[in-house]
Amino acid sequence: QRAEMQRTYLAAIRERRGWTGEYRIHHPDGREVWVHDETTFVTDENGNPLFLQGVMYDVTERKHAEQALREVLAAAPAASEPNRLLGAVRVQAGDWAGALPHLEAALAADPGLAEARFHRGWCLYRLERYDEAWADIEAAAKLQINADVPKLAGLIAYRRQQLEVS
Repeated sequence: QRAEMQRTYLAAIRERRGWTGEYRIHHPDGREVWVHDETTFVTDENGNPLFLQGVMYDVTERKHAEQALREVLAAAPAASEPNRLLGAVRVQAGDWAGALPHLEAALAADPGLAEARFHRGWCLYRLERYDEAWADIEAAAKLQINADVPKLAGLIAYRRQQLEVS
């Protein structure tokens, strides 16, 4: 894990782009702590990098919750609720591709889960799979309307229109 994090971090620096990762560190008191790390370049008016700026925050509780959900899923892999929850946690973490298998398993067990349908649509949108995202948002809108469904529908419609024009 450490070598892969270093490789992707150094590649981001060489390419002068932002980087995001999650990894474990050892706290001075001996505890193992999971952190979410985001780094970006701050540039001058000409786009030349001045320095790296980043933020790190503790995601240990979320990682423990994910592990507990994985253990529940191992005991009952077709269960919709643990899959829905783990999918939602991965969505909140920005892991769009990682959330999809859990959301799809939850929907296979219970196609009427509006929140899982919405989260799947959001993941597909972020992965630029707009037609699939649109189908999920239409289904989510039929199952349950909340303020986020029309917003996401508008974003997807805009992206689909951009693709048709280009």
